[in-house]
Amino acid sequence: MLASADYCWAKALEFTRRAEDATDHEVRDYFYRLRDVWVKAANDQGLLDGRQTPPAAAAGPSAPPIT
Repeated sequence: MLASADYCWAKALEFTRRAEDATDHEVRDYFYRLRDVWVKAANDQGLLDGRQTPPAAAAGPSAPPIT
């Protein structure tokens, strides 16, 4: 069973907040990578649900992409 888009956005927001709270650079990058995975999952699920944009609360502050 796939997670709902709302659940995925909530997890993305959770990991964004954890990254912002992290003091260690490697830990911060790890949380941003987890956030990116949840954002992708939310976008994929949103397409299946017919939704095109994230809920406003999940958008959160933007962070640099992890490369």
